[in-house]
Amino acid sequence: MRIFAFLLLTLSLSAQDKPKPDWIYRSSVAAMIGAQTADIASSWNRAEANPIYGQRFTARDVALKSGIAAGTLTVQALILRKWPQAKRAASIINFACSGVVVYVAARNAGR
Repeated sequence: MRIFAFLLLTLSLSAQDKPKPDWIYRSSVAAMIGAQTADIASSWNRAEANPIYGQRFTARDVALKSGIAAGTLTVQALILRKWPQAKRAASIINFACSGVVVYVAARNAGR
């Protein structure tokens, strides 16, 4: 429930009168990090369907998942440094990915 409230707050902040594009992008990064954190919390020490993470979700898997998320955001930052006009597209992608990951976290929490 807290995850849903966080996402609503993030989306409502991005709906204010003509916010700076940088603010929207930073909100999308925060949503992505929050979604990954929720997925980690809902998967901790449970059976994992993803074969990359092994049988149970452990500290090694947290490091792997965090590394993948950090790598994705790093590549995105490098792309945006060269093409700053792509911030809108990056924000949309981040919010969409966050929605998918929050769905998975909610499904994991329901198990």
